[in-house]
Amino acid sequence: MIYIYIKLITKVTMIRGILITTTIFVIWEISCLFFQLPVFMLPPPSKIFVSIYVNWDELIIHASYTFIEILASIAIGSLIGISTALIISSSVTLKRWMMPILLASQSIPVLL
Repeated sequence: MIYIYIKLITKVTMIRGILITTTIFVIWEISCLFFQLPVFMLPPPSKIFVSIYVNWDELIIHASYTFIEILASIAIGSLIGISTALIISSSVTLKRWMMPILLASQSIPVLL
């Protein structure tokens, strides 16, 4: 009984998400047509979807380059972070000097 209820909630949530997304795209399309906005300022979703379809091969190529850059950045950042942590933790003098600075830097909030 609970399983059926959870499946029903999941379907209702999915339908609600599809309806909200469709409504946003329809309002966006109508707004672009009604206000006659230039395409370079705010293109309608229909033109965006057509552009994605037409340029799909090129988008996949650039997305693969971006994905490789993301993986390389994660690897380089992890290597630098782990190396720094090992160096600091292996030296008592470095730990004594660096830990207060590192702890202070972590207490500063990130502004978005």
